[in-house]
Amino acid sequence: MATLSLVDALSGAEASDWPGILARTPAAPSPYGSDSNWASISEALAGLKATAPTPDLVILPGDFLAHDFRRRFDQSARDHGDAAYEHFVQTTMQFLGLELRRSFPQAPILTTLGNNDDDCGDYASVPDDPFLTGTAGLVGELAHGGGTIAADWRDHGGYALPYPGISTLRVVVLNTVVFSTHYQAGCGRTSADVASGTLHWLDTELSQAQLAHQKVWLVYHIPPGIDGYSTNRQRDKNPAQCAASIRGFWNNDAETAFESLMTKYADTITLSLTGHTHMDEFRLPPSGGVVLGTPGISPIFGKNPGFRTLSVAPDGTIEDTSLYDQVPGATDGWHLEYDFDLVWGVQRPDHTAFQTLLDRIRQNGDDRSRWMRFYSVSHTDRSGAITEKNSAAYLCAIDHWTVAAYRSCYCSGETP
Repeated sequence: MATLSLVDALSGAEASDWPGILARTPAAPSPYGSDSNWASISEALAGLKATAPTPDLVILPGDFLAHDFRRRFDQSARDHGDAAYEHFVQTTMQFLGLELRRSFPQAPILTTLGNNDDDCGDYASVPDDPFLTGTAGLVGELAHGGGTIAADWRDHGGYALPYPGISTLRVVVLNTVVFSTHYQAGCGRTSADVASGTLHWLDTELSQAQLAHQKVWLVYHIPPGIDGYSTNRQRDKNPAQCAASIRGFWNNDAETAFESLMTKYADTITLSLTGHTHMDEFRLPPSGGVVLGTPGISPIFGKNPGFRTLSVAPDGTIEDTSLYDQVPGATDGWHLEYDFDLVWGVQRPDHTAFQTLLDRIRQNGDDRSRWMRFYSVSHTDRSGAITEKNSAAYLCAIDHWTVAAYRSCYCSGETP
């Protein structure tokens, strides 16, 4: 829990002094229902470093700042004016960047813009806003990309760079917060052309990769498609109104334009890495490839902290993926929750493998139970967990992306 004296001490200090200040007030890792505190973050960094001490690169799919960060700051800081808050946000980002670089001194570290990551408000980022401008140098340094990456981050909240050591693979970091149904530009700006500008930039990056005969990984925070969790909650409120309960993550125009790009570059885009839902999930775009969600370390929604590793072949294909988890407050460290190949008996986690897995989950109760457990990172005793009763809301979202397609799956009365 942040205290007035702690926040005031941090507010008046350089980012490099924060570890010493935080060490003076040690805390237990965050429990279920809370965002990650420094104890949780430091344990996660230690677990990541022990699991993969020399990774090719480190990817963080968004939400560096806690939920309701401004409200919490205002409640805990003596000076909680706008200037003080903006300074605290920037110092927080610098501190996290320093700790990431300390843990992984050689690897490029790719940061993605989450809906909480702005000092203008939730779902409020705009090009050249104070947050993007202030963090551009940090993001460029972490990614080992310098000025080009910094400029793209400032202008679009994204950037592109080659995968280290694999000339045929490129990684494109994309700001999908501007596509969200909740998006509303902050900092006194208007949002009229932000989404279309982002999509145009993405089209250009994908075209360049295609011309160079490169495959592309997309990295972004909010996934496209249907929000199974919100849809299920709405259905609970009005069981007889199935179609009206469907909730998409993105607005319709952005969804349609993005799906068009996915089809246009179907032979180029092989993988998308996302966050936002906080769960271990996958989605299968109609055009091919895989959207793979990483659960993250915050236990705020009742699941266990987790992180993912990917094994990449020299040609850029994914050979395997593993998920590691930890029970909040446990003293026995991080554990291998599963190795994809071993637990599912399916080789190489590509579109075909995940389609085979999805068919098994729908048809076999034991496989479905295992999938439901992994979704919550092995903590199913929580509010909002997937059950046999509500599993269709989540299963239909995996491979039915449009509202019309999802309605035909979810509202048909068929069991998953």
